[in-house]
Formats: sequence, C-alpha cells, structure tokens
Amino acid sequence: MLLTVGPMDPGVAAAVSSLSELAPGIVVEPKVYSIAVHYRLAPSVEPQLEAALKNIVAGSPDHFILCPGRYVVEVVPRHVSKGAALEFVCERLGVDPADTVAFGDGANDHELLETAGFGVAVSDAEPSLLEIADWTVPPVAEDGVAGFLDLLVHSRA
Repeated sequence: MLLTVGPMDPGVAAAVSSLSELAPGIVVEPKVYSIAVHYRLAPSVEPQLEAALKNIVAGSPDHFILCPGRYVVEVVPRHVSKGAALEFVCERLGVDPADTVAFGDGANDHELLETAGFGVAVSDAEPSLLEIADWTVPPVAEDGVAGFLDLLVHSRA
C-alpha cells in the first residue's frame, strides 16, 4: 500500500543529491517518496547522469528503479507508483479503478494508465506510454487533456 512506504532511503537520497555537482544546471528535487533529477539546462550530461544513477541504484536493485522522462530521471522505490496511488484513493472513496480515467505523458505514468479503466496519453508522451494508452489527445501545449475533459462533460449533459 502506498502510504506504508517510508521516506526515501537516506543513503540513496544523499548520493542522488550529490549529482547536482556534476554540472551547472542539474536540479535535484527531493519528493516524499522519490527524487527527481532535472537536467533540462544541462542536456549534454545525460550519459554521465544516467550512468551515475544506475550505479547508485545498483546497490539495491530490488528496492529502486529509474523512471526517465524528458530531461528528468526519477529514482523511485520499486513498490511506489501512481497506479498504487490510484488504487489507494479508489479504495478510500469506494470507487472501482475500472471506473476511472487517467492521463499521462511520462514513463512514470505506466502503472497509472494500466490501473485506470481508461488510460489517456498526450500525443507527445513517451513512446512506450502511447503504446498502452486507450486514447491519445493533443499535447499539453494544445490543451489536449482539457479538450478531452470538455468533450466528456458535454457528452453527459
């Protein structure tokens, strides 16, 4: 269950946080259950960053996974996912996950789209996410999700 997970392992957190010194422009974003490493301002460091992150999680492959996105890599405990979060919320609200719609664009949205009854990806999503999506909408810059929701609401009126 999502909420039984404690904070990020301090050793892993410290090692990942130190990666901000790899190059100017790398931003480490600590989260409650994960750590995101953003490198949009330093795209040339992607190979070194990826190798360093793989090395950090290699010590505990059963516990952590890497979720790459566009100019970001997230270090996540293996049993934490947006799909688990959806299941938790649905259980609390008495809603069947099959009766939900979820939207995503990154690799960390796989479990979310697989758990939801209807998974929607934006057209500029990670290619692997597009493969599993039930539907695709225009990209965020074109308000694809908003357009989908607008059609959904008006179809029920």
